[in-house]
Amino acid sequence: MKKICEIYDVSQEYEMKEKSVLICVSDFDKDKLFEILPELKRNFSVIFDNCEWQEYLEINKSYNRNESKHYMREIRQSKRVEADALMRYETDTINEILNNSELKTKIEFALSTLAPVPKRRFLKHYSERLTYREIAKEENKAVSTIYESVMTARKKFLKNFE
Repeated sequence: MKKICEIYDVSQEYEMKEKSVLICVSDFDKDKLFEILPELKRNFSVIFDNCEWQEYLEINKSYNRNESKHYMREIRQSKRVEADALMRYETDTINEILNNSELKTKIEFALSTLAPVPKRRFLKHYSERLTYREIAKEENKAVSTIYESVMTARKKFLKNFE
């Protein structure tokens, strides 16, 4: 028996609730498919053929590799910075570090050197713990734009924090 179509749930890739984004893949023409299975017309506005589906999977895999690469770079960089900061303040207790006015002054100065937009993005990413994707969606910008902006702000912040 030949398959008429396959249905895939891709909602997790878009950080949405389960089964909210379903994709129908079929080798049949869209009109022919709706004729065979009329209930699909109500539930699916987009139907991929196998070639389009494979293309989608390739693009998605490439995007995930790129996201992973940026994430790993960020982790490596932040570990290096954390190690530097720990070496400077390793003799202080947590309360002393939090109440350290010199440290607060350094942070405020370093933040004051940033332009408003990169500063806002930098704080959203590091203080509010938003991902690049969330910030990009909020500002209606490309993820790569947000990433570059935050990384540039981070570099400038660390340079002026020294």
